[in-house]
Amino acid sequence: MNVQPDDKYLFASLVRDRCLEAARCGYEEAALSGLCEDGRIEMALDAIRSLDMTKIILEHQGDRTAD
Repeated sequence: MNVQPDDKYLFASLVRDRCLEAARCGYEEAALSGLCEDGRIEMALDAIRSLDMTKIILEHQGDRTAD
């Protein structure tokens, strides 16, 4: 797979956005569950760790083929 610099930037941006979204959702879910601050942060980090990278890669490839 030959990836251009702009494509690398777009992919990195997509991964960053998905990480931020996962962290926010994990944190909010933990808050609703009544976890303490440390628990909320741990749940946010676990949400990032559990991201499906294959899904993100396929999403990125789909965006590229749509152009």
